[in-house]
Amino acid sequence: MEEDHVLVGAGVEIEFGIGGAAPAAEAAADGGFGGAVFRPQPVVKAVDPAAQGRPEIGVRGGDHFLIDDERKEEIGFELKDGLPHAHLRYDNVPIVMRLFLWVFVLGSLWGQNTGAVFQTWKRPRALALVGDRYHSPVYIREGLSKALMEENIPVTFIENVAMLNAESLKEHQLLIILRDGMNWPNGYDKPPVKWMTDAQQQAIWDFVHGGGGFLALHNSQGIYPEGGLYYKLFGGDYGGHPKPYDFTVRVEDKSHPVTAGVNDYIAFDEQHTVKYYLDKEHMLLRTIAPDNLAAAGGWWREMGKGRFVYLSPGHTPQALNHPMMQRLMRNAAKWLVRD
Repeated sequence: MEEDHVLVGAGVEIEFGIGGAAPAAEAAADGGFGGAVFRPQPVVKAVDPAAQGRPEIGVRGGDHFLIDDERKEEIGFELKDGLPHAHLRYDNVPIVMRLFLWVFVLGSLWGQNTGAVFQTWKRPRALALVGDRYHSPVYIREGLSKALMEENIPVTFIENVAMLNAESLKEHQLLIILRDGMNWPNGYDKPPVKWMTDAQQQAIWDFVHGGGGFLALHNSQGIYPEGGLYYKLFGGDYGGHPKPYDFTVRVEDKSHPVTAGVNDYIAFDEQHTVKYYLDKEHMLLRTIAPDNLAAAGGWWREMGKGRFVYLSPGHTPQALNHPMMQRLMRNAAKWLVRD
């Protein structure tokens, strides 16, 4: 029997067939690391460590081992510099398979976050206007920051609506808005006012037509000046919403870059029943309630030299941080800035 050692990454399990059953070599998932497993079936998969059982770990003569519950045998591993190194054991494993295993393990451990977006400082910059009476800027910043960080897009958040203007837009390539069109300068017991001025609408219009990208989220289509350039840019209008509940977000266009890697999913959120004025070609998502109430949930368009994407989810932290919504925002940001 031959044996090697490898530093094992968190939550990674390798199953690779060698034509017959072979001893397993697993490291303890509960200890914050995964392991390597030789099995008859050729499968490679990621494993959630939290979903694994708690193996029995022991120490004998300074050596660490755990009990393989399936085969009832001891599997050894070492601690080097305080890190677990699993024993990878080879019983008549061809050299080609060994090389495949090493390439996969090394790629899993050190091949992350090495995309082109992390190879240059020349990155597009985003300006995000977030937060209103009904939507805390805190959870919005957290949800957006996570998505944009994965694409290495620096973002500046603003809550003061007056800071959205032609001057601020000049310094950015991507505009993001998640807030409605209402301010309450006289208190919440008084009627609101629509804050977006004609000059701000013109600035956004010129920004997009000049080549900028605009990612509009959730209630960014709500209660803005009627008949203005802002709604003309949108291609849709506010249609109200019921209280939050679980509904389906269905992908309508699976071929568009914004929906790449996105599957239908369930969201607990406000289902905005937006008015959609564009054709079927531009629709990305549809939202469908348990009672079959349906509405456009996202769309794209190109105007002048720029691009626009609207995504309706985002009222709750759960909705904004859902893996599929995170993927949608990442894809949209990349597409909008032509990254």
